[in-house]
Amino acid sequence: MVYFQCLISLFGSLLWFMTVKAAAPVITIGYLQNGTAPNLGLDEMLVEVNSKFTSSVNFKIKYFDFNKIKSDSYELLGTDAMFNVSIMLARRVPVKISQSLTKILQVPLITTELTPCHSSIGNHEVNCANEFLISVGLKQLSSSVLQFMKKIEFKSVTVVFQTKRVTYLNVFMNNIGGSLVSKIFPVETDYKGQISSYSIEKLKSLEFATENLIVLIYEEDDLPHFFQLLRSNQMNICHRRVKMVYFGLAFFELQNVCNRHTLMGLQIQKVYDSYAMGYGANVDALIQRTRSLQDILLFDALFITANITTTLLDKGLWLPLTGPNQQSARTSNSANFTATLQKTKFHGVTGQIEFDNNMDRVHMTLNVVNTQDNYFKKIGEMNGDSMKVTFDESPRENIPYQIDDLQINGHLIAVTIVDEPFTFAPSNASDSSSYTGFCIDILKELAKNLNFTYSIYVVKDGEYGRNNNGTWTGMVGDVLYKKADIAIASLTVTSSREEVVQFTKPYMELQHSYVRQRQTLLKLDYFQHLKPFTTTVWLIILFGAIFAGLVLYAVDYFSPFGWRQVVKGKTGDDGTEFNASNSIWFTFASSLLQGGDNTPRTLSGRVLVGTLWFAILIVTSSYTANMAAYFTFSKSLSESENIESLLKAGVSFSIRKNTALDQYLQSSDYKVYKLLAERITQQQKYAKDVPEGIAKVKEDPNLLYIGEGPYPEWLINKGDCNLKMGKPNVT
Repeated sequence: MVYFQCLISLFGSLLWFMTVKAAAPVITIGYLQNGTAPNLGLDEMLVEVNSKFTSSVNFKIKYFDFNKIKSDSYELLGTDAMFNVSIMLARRVPVKISQSLTKILQVPLITTELTPCHSSIGNHEVNCANEFLISVGLKQLSSSVLQFMKKIEFKSVTVVFQTKRVTYLNVFMNNIGGSLVSKIFPVETDYKGQISSYSIEKLKSLEFATENLIVLIYEEDDLPHFFQLLRSNQMNICHRRVKMVYFGLAFFELQNVCNRHTLMGLQIQKVYDSYAMGYGANVDALIQRTRSLQDILLFDALFITANITTTLLDKGLWLPLTGPNQQSARTSNSANFTATLQKTKFHGVTGQIEFDNNMDRVHMTLNVVNTQDNYFKKIGEMNGDSMKVTFDESPRENIPYQIDDLQINGHLIAVTIVDEPFTFAPSNASDSSSYTGFCIDILKELAKNLNFTYSIYVVKDGEYGRNNNGTWTGMVGDVLYKKADIAIASLTVTSSREEVVQFTKPYMELQHSYVRQRQTLLKLDYFQHLKPFTTTVWLIILFGAIFAGLVLYAVDYFSPFGWRQVVKGKTGDDGTEFNASNSIWFTFASSLLQGGDNTPRTLSGRVLVGTLWFAILIVTSSYTANMAAYFTFSKSLSESENIESLLKAGVSFSIRKNTALDQYLQSSDYKVYKLLAERITQQQKYAKDVPEGIAKVKEDPNLLYIGEGPYPEWLINKGDCNLKMGKPNVT
């Protein structure tokens, strides 16, 4: 009897459960995606949601392919809410705008995509007032690009955008400003994401290693095709240091990202709190194994929809979409959904979910990520409200270059430049074995350790490499344009060269050296004793001595007490004392501090001679001082290493044209360097190579040759004692 009563009780409970379950309203959520295959993770989460709300509501997800929606999509009218309906509009799917689509957009629209609803399509206005973006907005993404530019010191960006994401491009341009965008490259793809041949040819013209940051506005599902193109032989730019920012949330896989490329982006933080959400171990396990951030956002969208609709059903504020009042039911449900959502703080998988009056998500924290070792590593955070990015570390390349792991196993073409002692001129340019030098020794060891063969040739234009109006010359150009595989030479590492080619770690660090003749400014001169005075002063001294002698003769001739009168009284003639010739001889003898046989007897004559002696004392003292100063200055100037002093002394300079030093001097804003560059340009004393520069120094004692590398020291050590080496200083 007791057993029979238990069966009746169990049957009654089961009947009650089935009745309640059958009576529970069904909430249908439409999900627009690429295809109609169910999302297994979302379906699994739906089971857990239905288990939680089993007594009050039954949720159902219906999948729609946005590529195959009919023009009058009446099957969409039965949905109570829609996920990602804006994707259909943003991709410009050929949908005939009709009353049915207008009605669809009146239900609550929750999107995990970044795409905003269009305000209009064709001649029809589209009302997206009921759309709630649970993800990050395009304004935050645009702000992140600006802050990425500042972090890595870029002044402009190049935009590569998929044509079906033109809406993203328009929003990006409005937010960032057109002045910061240097180039825009559209990429046409088919429905599988394959890039058209026309777009590939256009991308080949894009400089992927310039001062511009590459901004990728691209669908995440199609990005692997884009990265594969960059890696392919058609582009072959994996060796370049390309810096890119993904304009979107970083959901995609990274197996095709090149090692030398730097890729940055944003990710939503996964901060699931099972206790706050009220779910059990099954949900914990599902979220932990879910790697797709797209699915994580869908989970939050499902949780929000379930909680809000259940609350409204309990209050009698959610109306079924049946009968003749469907239009008013959609309007009422959307208004109530919006009002409730604005007042609710919800704990989701991506943290606290809260919306402001504009239905924008607030208090959201994003991870700044960078590809490192083929996965996204967090390098900072972005505050979704202030849109400020803080970096914990600087972004780096995906996989830094490691030569220890390199095995080439092939044949390489090497380009070099004759620059002794690094590379000596070969006896036979077509015979690689005839090349010798320090760099050639390094190449031989590399070939031995990395298992490759090689052939060498000398660069035709004789240049190391410079950017000539967008075209690279010299060895850098040969490597960049694939005429050679490697360049082996004394090549200076510069920032501009690093943008287009890779460098090994420097094997030698050197300062610039100069070569000049010894005692350059103290050359042999038989008239150096005349240098303290100018020609004018010497002429004044000469004619002054002659004039003083004539005046002394006149004073002695007309004076009654002079030597002329004394001799005349004794002998009857004038005599020779202080005649014209002897008077002039007396002044010259006095000038040389030798004196004469006699001195004047008259007072006037003695005053005249005393004045002459005093003048001679002044001139002699000045000559002695100037002579000492002249030789002291000449000696110090000949040993000077100060460029500024050498420029003032009129010294000429020679350098190799189109080298890193030449480019640096031409672009420098420092005053002394600018003067040096102007002097070199005016005099045009360029040398095509180091031997020619040394030859010019041997010919011109007033010339200094400034060169890169240890060539001057090596040359002097060979025994050329007529040359002097030093290191030029600026101060």
